[in-house]
Amino acid sequence: MLVRERMTAPVITITPDHRFHDALHTMQEKNLHHLPVVDAQGALVGVVAERDLLMAAVQ
Repeated sequence: MLVRERMTAPVITITPDHRFHDALHTMQEKNLHHLPVVDAQGALVGVVAERDLLMAAVQ
């Protein structure tokens, strides 16, 4: 099996300025557990995990 057979395309991304509840909504809507974070030029600057956002929401 190749990665391309299981990958999500097109890639769904967020920016560092997204509110975390909007990111959680996107993850739940698209059944994702991680989202790449990109800057204004589309360069990857990080990855955010659903678990990390959920933990922040309850604190």
